[in-house]
Amino acid sequence: MSPKGRPEGERAPERASAEGGPFNPKGRPEGERAPERASAEGGPFNPKGRPEGERAPERASAEGGPFNPKGRPEGERAPERASAEGGPMTPHPRPLSPLPRGEGSTSLKGRPEGERAPERAGAEGGPMTPHPRPLSPLPRGEGSTSLKGRPEGERAPERASAEGSPASAVAAAGGPADVQRMEEFCFNVLQSRRQLLYDGWLLFLSPGTAKRARSVNAHFGSTLPLEEKIAHCEALYARHGLSALFRITPCSRPDSLDDALAARGYVAFDRTLVQTCALDAALPLAADAVPPDGVELSSPLPDAFVEAVGTMRGSTAVQRAAHLERLAQSPLALVPILARKDGATVASGMACVDRGFAGVFDVVTAPAHRRNGIGTLVVSALLRKSWERGAREGFLQVDETNRAAIAIYRRFGFATRYAYHYRARAGEVE
Repeated sequence: MSPKGRPEGERAPERASAEGGPFNPKGRPEGERAPERASAEGGPFNPKGRPEGERAPERASAEGGPFNPKGRPEGERAPERASAEGGPMTPHPRPLSPLPRGEGSTSLKGRPEGERAPERAGAEGGPMTPHPRPLSPLPRGEGSTSLKGRPEGERAPERASAEGSPASAVAAAGGPADVQRMEEFCFNVLQSRRQLLYDGWLLFLSPGTAKRARSVNAHFGSTLPLEEKIAHCEALYARHGLSALFRITPCSRPDSLDDALAARGYVAFDRTLVQTCALDAALPLAADAVPPDGVELSSPLPDAFVEAVGTMRGSTAVQRAAHLERLAQSPLALVPILARKDGATVASGMACVDRGFAGVFDVVTAPAHRRNGIGTLVVSALLRKSWERGAREGFLQVDETNRAAIAIYRRFGFATRYAYHYRARAGEVE
């Protein structure tokens, strides 16, 4: 049985119309069309309500003529818009492509065609160019000023150093970039687990003889208040049983650090010269070095080197351990040299090679064997071996009062590039 109550497959009987014919949904006999709707005039009806074939009457304009969509009589053009000067205005005041303009027309800036904008005046009243800071050098007229606000050709006044003389130390080094590079080399040599980075300052806390390895190096930027930072360093070094040492270089930041330390009673001492030389010029001199009678050179392991150097310096066990740690931790190529005579160590030297630099360190000569050419022999060997490892520039640091060492280095062409000094409280100066 289907849902309609009829046997499955049986169709419903057709519904009959009023006339008895078959029924369609419109209520008319099958095949019969609906009668046409009549218009008001009795003719056939169309959707617009007008008799079939009749067009809509034309709309009249205000003047009575035919109407167009713009509200003007048919055939009449829109009146032209006037410009600010009263002349005709084109439909496109800002054409996408250049178009010829008639006489008297205005430019996009509101000026008659061909008229240039008035020149802007400079600070001195003279004309100002559209580009006051050209990207490339341009010839300047007499009396013009540079971008720094000085008359053309006039140099800036020289900055004075802490001693009052012009700050030529950085210039002698080839500029701040060279000083920065050499200072980075110094830090790479000082490898120790006893170091901290504090708001841009490197704090080395190694208890060795080298003051560089147990001092504050204010090398990078600084954001905290200066007095707060100095007090923090003093407390930190005291906890480690060390004096608060500050190493002041041309890279120290902020610039006021040296003066701030002096105001707190810190004393400047141990002014140190940073010197360099070209190894290609130094090697011929190194080749001429002749070993004194009975002196032999060797390249020991770091622990044997540290013990030999510590014996000549009179270093304590703690200082020797700190020295060995720095050498053992270094990722740089190391060149240790010992000079021996009759089985005893009489001189030493160490070279560290990094990015073309050969840093010369730990040059020590036993007091009984000085002024015998042994120090010159050791330095010659260090420079030769460094050249073989790719170094092209020698680098060292020497106390400015060590005249004997400076004389040796001068033979190889070492010259001062810049200087630094230390500051410590009056009772802690070494």
